[in-house]
Amino acid sequence: MNQRQASLGFILVTIFLDVLGIGPVARQASSVFDSFWNSEWVVPVRSLGVEAHRDELERQYQPIRRKLADARSIERFKLDPADRGPAIAALLPRMHPGTSRVHTDAPDLESSAHHMPGAIRQLIGTTRTELLITNAYIIPDTAAVDALRAITARGARIRVLTNSLSSHDVPAVNSHYKQWRRPLIEAGVELHETRSDAAIQSSLADTPPTRAGFMGLHVKAMVVDRERTFIGSMNLDPRSAAINSEMGVVIESPPLAAQLADGMDRDMGPDNAWRVSLEPDGSLRWRAGDQILSTQPARNFWQRVEDVLFMAFPRDLY
Repeated sequence: MNQRQASLGFILVTIFLDVLGIGPVARQASSVFDSFWNSEWVVPVRSLGVEAHRDELERQYQPIRRKLADARSIERFKLDPADRGPAIAALLPRMHPGTSRVHTDAPDLESSAHHMPGAIRQLIGTTRTELLITNAYIIPDTAAVDALRAITARGARIRVLTNSLSSHDVPAVNSHYKQWRRPLIEAGVELHETRSDAAIQSSLADTPPTRAGFMGLHVKAMVVDRERTFIGSMNLDPRSAAINSEMGVVIESPPLAAQLADGMDRDMGPDNAWRVSLEPDGSLRWRAGDQILSTQPARNFWQRVEDVLFMAFPRDLY
C-alpha cells in the first residue's frame, strides 16, 4: 500500500474536491476497501438474525420513491440508476498523468493502526518552497506548529485555509482550534478562514433550486511545491489522528498540483475567506478586502455561546 506506483491519470472534481484516478491507484484503493471488508470488524448481515424478504423491502421502498419523485429540491437528479460510462469517458482528455501512493489506516483486531499521521508528517516535511493546506477541522499541537515553523524558517511559504467559526458545522472544533491561531501565525503561517457568505457558494456548493444556509468547508487537501498533491479524508485534528480510520492519496503530478493550487488561491481570496493577522499589540484581526473585524466572525450569537461552552469538553473528542 505504501509503494509508489505509476498511474495513468487523475482528474479533479472541484465541487467536492474529489479525485478520479485510473490505473494502479484504483487497484490500491480497492485493496484498502478489501482489507476492511474482510477484517474481523465486519460480519455478514445474516449473522445478525434479521430476516428481510424482497417483497417486503419493495413494499416499504415504494412510498419513499414517491416522496423522492415529488421532491422539487432534487428534481435535477434521476432516481433510476444511470450509466456513467460516457460521462467518465468524456473526462479522459482532461486527465493529468502522474504517479500515486495510497496511504491508509488499517484494521487491527482491537482497534485501527493509525498510519496516516506519519504519512502526512512525511509529506509536509518534503516542502522546499511552498505548502498549501486546505483542511476543514484543524486542532494542532505544539509539535505540529514547531514542524511548520521549521519549514518557514527555511524560507518556504505556508498558507492554510480552514473554517471560521461562522462557516463551521462543528463549532466544538473551533473552540479548541482558536487558541492556535496566534501560534500558527507566529510560526510564519499565512492563515485564512472560510467566509460563511463566500462568493463561490453559488457556483460550487448550491444545487438549484436549493441554496445552503451558509458556506462551509469540508475539504482535506495539500499541495507541496506545486508538484505533489494530497487528497483524502484526514482532518488535522485528534479525532482523525487517533480515533477515525482515514485514507488518502499522494499524487506526484505537477499539472494536477497546479490546478488544485489555483483553486486554493481562489478559495483563500478576500471574496471567499478571511485573512487572519496578528497586530503589534498581540490582538487578532480578520480581513477580507475593505472589511476588518476585531472578533472572530460568527453567524449568530448562539454560535458564540457554543464556542465558549465547548471549551469545557476534551479536545481529543474532536
